[in-house]
Amino acid sequence: MTGPVVASAQTPPWAALPDGELDPRFGDGGVVPTIGSPGGVAVQEDGKIVVGGGALARYNVDGSLDPTFGRQGIVTVRSLLSAHEAVVGPVVLQPDGKILAVIDDNRLTRFNSDGSPDSGFGSFAAVYTWGQSPGLVLQGDGSIVLVGGVFNSGLFLEGFDGRGRHDVGFGLGGTVRTYPSGEDVATAAALQADGKIVVVGYGESESSSDDEFLLARYTAKGAVDPTFGQRGLVYTDFNQSSDTARAVVIQPDGKIVVSGAASGTFAVARYYEDGTLDATFGAGGKVRTLVSEGNSPGGAVYAMALRPDGKIVVIGYGYSATPAPAQRMTIVQYNPDGTIDNTFGTGGIVTNSSEPWAVDLAVQPDGQLVVVGGSSVTGSNLSRYRYDSARGAFGGVPHPVPGNVEAEDYDLGGPGTGYSDAVPGNDQGFFTYRTDDVDIKASAEGGHAVGWFEAGEWLAYTIDVAREGLYTISARVGSALPGRTFHIEVDGCDVTGPIAVPEFSDWDRYDTVNLAPVALRAGRQVLRVVMGPESYMDFQQLEIVPAPMHVVPGVIEAEDYDPGGSGLGYADLTPGNDGGEYRAEDVDIKASREGGYAVGWMNAGEWLAYTVDVQSDGLYTVSARVGSAFPDRTFHIEIDGRDITGPIAVPHMDDWDLYETVSLPGVALQAGVQTIRVVVGPEDYLDFQWLSLVP
Repeated sequence: MTGPVVASAQTPPWAALPDGELDPRFGDGGVVPTIGSPGGVAVQEDGKIVVGGGALARYNVDGSLDPTFGRQGIVTVRSLLSAHEAVVGPVVLQPDGKILAVIDDNRLTRFNSDGSPDSGFGSFAAVYTWGQSPGLVLQGDGSIVLVGGVFNSGLFLEGFDGRGRHDVGFGLGGTVRTYPSGEDVATAAALQADGKIVVVGYGESESSSDDEFLLARYTAKGAVDPTFGQRGLVYTDFNQSSDTARAVVIQPDGKIVVSGAASGTFAVARYYEDGTLDATFGAGGKVRTLVSEGNSPGGAVYAMALRPDGKIVVIGYGYSATPAPAQRMTIVQYNPDGTIDNTFGTGGIVTNSSEPWAVDLAVQPDGQLVVVGGSSVTGSNLSRYRYDSARGAFGGVPHPVPGNVEAEDYDLGGPGTGYSDAVPGNDQGFFTYRTDDVDIKASAEGGHAVGWFEAGEWLAYTIDVAREGLYTISARVGSALPGRTFHIEVDGCDVTGPIAVPEFSDWDRYDTVNLAPVALRAGRQVLRVVMGPESYMDFQQLEIVPAPMHVVPGVIEAEDYDPGGSGLGYADLTPGNDGGEYRAEDVDIKASREGGYAVGWMNAGEWLAYTVDVQSDGLYTVSARVGSAFPDRTFHIEIDGRDITGPIAVPHMDDWDLYETVSLPGVALQAGVQTIRVVVGPEDYLDFQWLSLVP
């Protein structure tokens, strides 16, 4: 980057579109052509989209092919079943960036993050499975479970270790077969937080000759879980002739959401962890939605996903009535309680007659919906449907504190909620990571950064503080222009005042600025990073960690003053550390002849700050180990800016680095976190080794 780019402010054309419309920020009018038959889709943490189908492809956040993947974004996979390219079905992303995919329904394959085959997986990066495998689950230890089988074969699971070998400790020699009725079919699976595997499909219960939703739960090692439903199984009847479950997701609270079709209508049910229906969802735990018009034939469900705000998106197809019944892709969005979300599309439903197929979908961290589908006319497509009304934390989970907050992971909700940005679009000319007005770029230090920060612009982050207390905030920032500042707000209150941004000779260079300890209450709150009255800085990351605290009663070593630098942890009138020990700041620390360190060369008005946690109210004796080779030196002690001791005489010693203990009893202290300052009187030079506060 050579410098700031200024654009004229205008309202982008997509800003007025309702949620559920094709997103013009993506591809050509919201659509990108893909190769061959549609397959699976998954979204990486960096926002890039991995798509299966007639090939494996990876797309940037704006829908362009990623040239760092395969050959210009595409990996061709040859079929062993025919002379044509293979069909890449379900796709799952590993935490290390590798990609698992099912090829031609029965070949489990793993690719490296650049699209090359992982030669360390199975035989030639592939494992052959028994029957069809519509479900693919990656367990926490890296092992893999495939779910599927042949029609009317019962529920079939296969276990593999992280290298693609059959896991002989899973089920019976690596396989599990369950025959509830003998004509059951498994269609999808999901992993619970405790490692248990929920499998869904359809079959006939003991009380019905019609297909019903079927759920089964297994332990991580493939044993049927008897604590779930009846002997590990749950059947749900929607009172229709054919109820077929096709998708399952696990909510963050552990509840299980299952979707499918019930005689041509979209059907959704939600269950508690034990398999009982959740009566707070829909009508008694179940919802049905008519997706076809008039007397048209019914529809079917293919996939489902959760948005970051907890809303449920179900995709499949229905039929239009005119001029003749015609299949059309259909998306239905539900609120977390199972009611239709009327803010999405038309009455909660979006249809697309130009794409009658809809095979899979995924939700990007900012709530946008990407769909793999197509038609016999247009071929296969990757489409994105706009959803800019989501609110709350990026990815749906507040940033935990203590922890790091990446600049680009600001809150959902768009301008006025997640951010304030004066210039529409991304100032570098193309979208990176997210497709809104915040100017995100790749960082020279890896990951992303936000640049082109203009005066008064801000970014909001919902944080979840584990414990009330004082926290040190460190910001990774920089600017090629002098005199830039920013500040931080918590729930609308400025908690730092102006903070100077380090100046560099070029853009995209950073230094860490340590801020004053900030008091944060426990729980959720909104933190804002706000640019000062001068434009342009680069911002990469915040780190929020508990401020170091000294416990009272106890002893505080002089050299262990608070972090944050001059004006926060200390005041020192001369640059550099004259003693050259322990810390590389302006405080003059030296080795003490009594062991450890001491602070010397303390001049009139200089001070050191110590954040303390006083355990109980009471009267304390304050003692200090001090000395000076000059007579008549004094110091005093403050708590939260209040002098609590008055002038204390410093023992006059024969030389420097000699000490005596001076004590002042009966000092009243209140319980809680507060800041102590040791302040030098109007005379220069004393040595200070430690401070003690005891009842």
